[in-house]
Amino acid sequence: MMIAAIECRAPIEFEEEQEILLRTSQGDDSAFAVLTEQYSGRVYGFLKRMVYSAEDAEDLTQETFCEAHKNRRNLRTDVSPLPYLFTIARR
Repeated sequence: MMIAAIECRAPIEFEEEQEILLRTSQGDDSAFAVLTEQYSGRVYGFLKRMVYSAEDAEDLTQETFCEAHKNRRNLRTDVSPLPYLFTIARR
């Protein structure tokens, strides 16, 4: 899986986010792509502050979303996925 561009998207509504998380946890790759688009910029920014290298932050962002994809069935649908993604990113 490749993360095409690192940028922040307009926030989505809570109900829409829940639907995307539910579909992602059920294995819907198009929903996971929306999740990646929505949060990759925030994860990238978080990692860039930790490693101080844009290239390393991009690689770690991709690794974070690969790990999230592997464990997508464990996603909670009642809370934002951002803390979960940050936890993966810190590992």
